[in-house]
Amino acid sequence: MRRRNRAVAVSGVVVMLAAAGLFAAPSDGEAAVVICKKGKRLRLRETACKAAEQAIPASELGVVGPPGTDGAAGEFSGVLPSGQTLRGTFNMGGDSVAGNSLANTSISFLFTLDAAPTAHVVLTGNAPPPECPGSAALPEAQPGHVCIYENTAKLNTTGVVVDQAGRAGVTIFIVGTGAGRFYASGTWALTAP
Repeated sequence: MRRRNRAVAVSGVVVMLAAAGLFAAPSDGEAAVVICKKGKRLRLRETACKAAEQAIPASELGVVGPPGTDGAAGEFSGVLPSGQTLRGTFNMGGDSVAGNSLANTSISFLFTLDAAPTAHVVLTGNAPPPECPGSAALPEAQPGHVCIYENTAKLNTTGVVVDQAGRAGVTIFIVGTGAGRFYASGTWALTAP
């Protein structure tokens, strides 16, 4: 049992050394670092073991092969694949002195779409349309749609309104209809057509 534990420990040392680049597989019959054993102690040497030490061949510790080759680069077209869904949050607001104050923000998809999505806003307390089968807590959208779920809205606002929806994002706004602070926040989901 003890001998097995020692072998596991030594094998672990070799794996750590290989990961650090300090131990290599034999290329011409010799390892880059020699593991030497004396009693219960292991020592790493760049040359041969001393007379009182026993060399432990790498073959007894398991195979440590040379580094593999790099894989091919993955494709990134920048276009969101059909059926894939993105989600995020939004927040906007401001202070209105006498009403009719605008606050706007944009939602960037980080990918482009093959076509602009149809935008929907689900205001706080309203039932979502069939194209938006989620909620502010779990936003969802059917393919080809972006669904904007208002989560909180301060009184004296119009609620979230879509200004425009494009292949790369959506701009939304609210209007403060009375004096004082106004804001809205929520979540969104977009599914590529």
